[in-house]
Amino acid sequence: MAFNGDGTSAYVGISGLATKLIGLKSSVAAASGHNTFLTIDAAADIPNLMAGVLAAALPGSAWYASATAYAQTICRLAAVSGGLTATMRPDGTIAANYLGFPVRFSGKLPDVSTSLTGKAMLFFGNLSMSSVLVERQQQTIIAISRDRALDTDQILVRGVQRCDIINHTVGDASTRGPMAMLVGTT
Repeated sequence: MAFNGDGTSAYVGISGLATKLIGLKSSVAAASGHNTFLTIDAAADIPNLMAGVLAAALPGSAWYASATAYAQTICRLAAVSGGLTATMRPDGTIAANYLGFPVRFSGKLPDVSTSLTGKAMLFFGNLSMSSVLVERQQQTIIAISRDRALDTDQILVRGVQRCDIINHTVGDASTRGPMAMLVGTT
């Protein structure tokens, strides 16, 4: 929701960064014809995306990508020019850095090999400067059942917590914000 929410009830009223950045300076158009992860290049697209971020936001910035974007863009570009370090953590997750900035994976970003014309492909920037996760209702335990899973020695606990994501600082048409997105073009 933080990336792709469109403000409708399907996204609980949350407007994601892809929606908020449309038409702003931090919405960076990829080079002509660059509308798949295999067409993003290191000569124009990556530097222009990085340049779309407010300078004060560079410390703490990261790449935000899907698994497909990581494989077809970051790994492909790094195979030619370097700049990628990746290690396997003890818990089995990947710790990756590209051009000195961490790569953060999101299953909510486009994870396809097809055309993404007019859509957000990749994000770069300092998410902590642009967005906040708000707890609207503290976690509350509603019910406990010691009998439901008796045969497996488990206790069933049902709880409720209400959270909201607010993307508050995105810049404007002439000022860069702390987050930038790369948009596919025809």
